[in-house]
Amino acid sequence: MPDLETGLRSTRFDFAVDRGAKDEFEQWRWAVSPLFDLEIAASDILPDFFMKTTGQHFADIAITATRSSASLFLRDPRVIARGGLDSFTVQAYTEGRYRLTANRVESVVEAGDIVLLDQTRPINIEATAYANLSLTIQRSLLEPLVGRLDGLHGMVLRSGAPMHGLLMAHLIALAGQQWALSSSTAEQVANATARLVAAAADSVAGNDVADGVAPGSVVRRLRAEIESQLGNADLGPDYLAEKFSMSRATLYRLFQGFGGVRQYIQIRRLLHSYRSLARGHSGDRIGAIALRFGFNDQATFSRAFRNAYGLSPREVATIAMGRDLPPPQTSLGFLKLNRWLGGSPS
Repeated sequence: MPDLETGLRSTRFDFAVDRGAKDEFEQWRWAVSPLFDLEIAASDILPDFFMKTTGQHFADIAITATRSSASLFLRDPRVIARGGLDSFTVQAYTEGRYRLTANRVESVVEAGDIVLLDQTRPINIEATAYANLSLTIQRSLLEPLVGRLDGLHGMVLRSGAPMHGLLMAHLIALAGQQWALSSSTAEQVANATARLVAAAADSVAGNDVADGVAPGSVVRRLRAEIESQLGNADLGPDYLAEKFSMSRATLYRLFQGFGGVRQYIQIRRLLHSYRSLARGHSGDRIGAIALRFGFNDQATFSRAFRNAYGLSPREVATIAMGRDLPPPQTSLGFLKLNRWLGGSPS
């Protein structure tokens, strides 16, 4: 994500919606639209809504501390396409609680818990009045550290779990600082934070985040080969078995935890296609994107894409290009926040 101010690698920001300020609420809702569709809870009345958030941006991470009325946060395929984000959120509620739906599984998150959320996947949050800390971290920082990033989405680190206290203390320290960092120091802070997040996730899920395999294992090498060959129409069990000199039975066993090797390849192809479309790469024709990620037939690609995401490739591309306009007289602060969250220069 770009810096909020040119030349700075760490920037402090503060935003607020005064109680009952309808115009400010609409600006806040628009500002966070790359992340969520935001609604106040049914039990709230708009004149009583309030919100205050402060934050710090370090290189490729940001930490915010927010206090707010009860709210509903929805991140569905349309929101994902609209924002085109490729990051993770590490969220800790210090007050209040919320009902989280991730991976089609509902869970209740209490004050003190820490949750990891993949912003490329759907999320639904129904929160009471709350105070929280929210860390945004770019996928590129976590990829070298976590074998299976897909396993992080919706993971809850309960209070008292291994590494929980250390990660919570780090989030609190980040949120409480007001640093002006050099580029190199900001990157060091971001990298150290990524390593701590990866270690905390690993302590809960086991090695390689629920894969049950160690770094450098054959499964990691197989997945790396798949990522590099997504555009190869011949990529499949036969190709991998020959490439790694293993039997198909062994290959199937290694990918059993992923739903099978064919399904894993399909998921990775569709995910990369979605990300390309959601980032607004509509200069490419849909057929060209399908071919780039190993789909020789556009109709088959579109059908599989809709089954996976509930939208057609063309709908995702259209949504990604149709960025919402800000409300009238939107403050500079909310404009910067929206552009920063959306990955555009401020």
